[in-house]
Amino acid sequence: SNGESMSREDILNYTVEDIWTELLARMKDDPFVFASSLLISSGNKGIVPFRRVMASFQSETFRAISPSLIAVQRGEMPPIKRFWIERTKKSGKDTDLAICLLWLMAFSERPILVQVSAANRDQARIIEDRAREILFYNSWLNEFVEIVQSYIRSRKYSKEIRVKIEATGSAGATQGPTPDVLVLNELVHVEKWSVNEAHMNNAEGVPRGIVIISTNA
Repeated sequence: SNGESMSREDILNYTVEDIWTELLARMKDDPFVFASSLLISSGNKGIVPFRRVMASFQSETFRAISPSLIAVQRGEMPPIKRFWIERTKKSGKDTDLAICLLWLMAFSERPILVQVSAANRDQARIIEDRAREILFYNSWLNEFVEIVQSYIRSRKYSKEIRVKIEATGSAGATQGPTPDVLVLNELVHVEKWSVNEAHMNNAEGVPRGIVIISTNA
């Protein structure tokens, strides 16, 4: 992967553990590599690596957002701070968002708060459900991430690195600390627009944070 040639002897001495260690390091450095390497449930091909069935628009989304996710991971200024994801139904929008958040929870190098807000509890749980499915098919990831109640969080730093999932109508939905990553999901279904405005105002208080707005076409 680094452009250097390897001898036949080097290749034969390269163990499965070596390959996994290198892949894990590459996944930590690049959300796109992480996404491509995950096993997912494909309607037509069964359980396969995501790279085999990833649509071009999904690849484009991951490549666009990855530099900003890396910046958040490292506490640097994101090159792009606002993202709009608009797709038709059944196009993997929530799975892609879950993958982005799982990457942050697994590989963050500093305390991070992510807020995911949707119109109601059923809508809010969609990303959580997609994250649970990914953890099921990628058991190794459970060493890094856990899901407890309405939180997706780092297993090692559960209080410092976490995703809070909530509905716009829930008590205290506009309160709390400002998030490093704000996800306003299923925007087309939102009725309490004032809550989203409050979330956006909170996000403005984090210069090195990002906002992802996601909606059906």
